[in-house]
Amino acid sequence: MQDQTNRAERKYKFDTPIYHHTLYRDSLILSSISKWNNLQNHIRNISKIDTFKYMLKREYLEPQKPLYHYGNRLPQMPHTRIRLKFSNLNFHLFNYNLVTSPNCVHCTLPEIPNHYFFICTHYTAERNEMLQKIERIFQANRITNKITLEMILHGSKKLSYILNSQIFNAIHTFIRK
Repeated sequence: MQDQTNRAERKYKFDTPIYHHTLYRDSLILSSISKWNNLQNHIRNISKIDTFKYMLKREYLEPQKPLYHYGNRLPQMPHTRIRLKFSNLNFHLFNYNLVTSPNCVHCTLPEIPNHYFFICTHYTAERNEMLQKIERIFQANRITNKITLEMILHGSKKLSYILNSQIFNAIHTFIRK
């Protein structure tokens, strides 16, 4: 009986190819195989595509974060790319071998999101304007939170959607400039 159970569990699983490079390990093919093999049997065995998609969404997907869809698409796209580590910041481009240095062209420090939003002297005026807008939002609503990279990229779980939207507005204005 145990052998039949194991055979049924293996029936719709794929073998993972052998790999020697970390890039391949993180590739779409291997991650898809891994995700498929880790599905619960009752979902993996669904034969109707609509039912399968419904169950995947219900069981595995996080609820969408409406804040990620907030605002004008033009600044929203680079904001999302920074969040996903797939932006035009030199550090991200360097990780994909698209530039020769991860450093900022203005101040030679690594151009990471923290550098872009908080440090780079090239954006001082725009940054001060953004931070002042966020501070005014905090003061008007008696919020004592610190402005962090996490908040800039993802919003704050402690704040309402409306307050997070106002903060994202200030961030998007910074990104546009």
